[in-house]
Amino acid sequence: MTAQDPGRPIQHARRALAQTLLGAPLPQMLAGAEGLALARREGVLPLLEAALRASPQWPELPQEFTRELQEEVRRAIGLDLYRRHELARVAAALADAGVRALLLKGNALGLWLYPQPYLRVTRDIDLLLTSRAEIERVVELLAPLGYTAEPDPGRFFFERKCQMKVAGHNRCELDLHRRLLNAPLFAEALSFDLLWSQSRPLPGLPDGIRGLSPAHALLHACLNRVLDIQTGEPQRLKLLLDVHLLAERLEAGHWVELVGQARASRIAGGCLRVFDETSALFDTRFPADVLEDLRRFAASEALDWTRLADWRYMQWRNFLAVPGWGARLCWVWERLFPTRSRLLGRRNRYGEGHWLLLLLRRLAYGIRRLHKNEHTGRPGASDGVIE
Repeated sequence: MTAQDPGRPIQHARRALAQTLLGAPLPQMLAGAEGLALARREGVLPLLEAALRASPQWPELPQEFTRELQEEVRRAIGLDLYRRHELARVAAALADAGVRALLLKGNALGLWLYPQPYLRVTRDIDLLLTSRAEIERVVELLAPLGYTAEPDPGRFFFERKCQMKVAGHNRCELDLHRRLLNAPLFAEALSFDLLWSQSRPLPGLPDGIRGLSPAHALLHACLNRVLDIQTGEPQRLKLLLDVHLLAERLEAGHWVELVGQARASRIAGGCLRVFDETSALFDTRFPADVLEDLRRFAASEALDWTRLADWRYMQWRNFLAVPGWGARLCWVWERLFPTRSRLLGRRNRYGEGHWLLLLLRRLAYGIRRLHKNEHTGRPGASDGVIE
């Protein structure tokens, strides 16, 4: 990155914000609308307010800035209370029916990794279930609670959304997963049975709804970031802060487990890449022997982890990960002609409308991305014709 690179100022600001979350003073340039916008985009506004309120810098900050921070925190607390209420209702219904489910991502981490659940900003509730049939069963269980499931998005899309709408507005969304990662290349990396065997109870939830173990939670956080790189999603501080905080919590036995699982699942290179990103922002210190082992195992992995953002390469690797030629042809078909529900999962990109309209918007988006990649010389991610 050169001195003329327009990305340098934003990267500098993101690192400064990351360090403030850990207790460093907030630079003056971020003590205003620019800092609020950045923290909101990175998903860390409540964390920023908590860090600054605990620091001697708080009384010196502009009042308008602190008022806006406090207002954001009130909204975050209200949203968190509502979402936890919904989670309790859903968990009770699943527990009564004898359903086992793993609570994933921010909602689970907020209950045990962060000082308060509202500090971990989330958009929806993610549950991992044992199978596609179990998802169908849970969809029926959720209907009396006011949740409507979107149509099945296809054989190779391992996630189904359920929404509670009030007066036409989405009040809460559940993402029901049958694989930990929504990509063939990583779908079988960590099985439900393995994750369940080492899962942990979560405060306030019945025992049938559990969270990932610390080591598995860190592996999942790394794989989530890997998937974001593959699909062109921007790096966000809240996700890398999960990695930082989890790394601080892991004990020696957890690290042994993580390295062993990364080797068995052939995802050591992905862990290393995400560890590098995290260290660059939060100065995270990962055990030297862990890094050495991961580097050794990554060197023998078939996937080139430096090419995660190379759209063509990653689509080819996902294609090869699908077992059997019949299934591979089905996978290609589903990406050439995705269902409307799958397209609506990208509302922020394609908007609303008829299936054909959404498909045309998707095609246009893909052409623009490919055109841009050819002119910049960088094989960036795209989900134009194939996601």
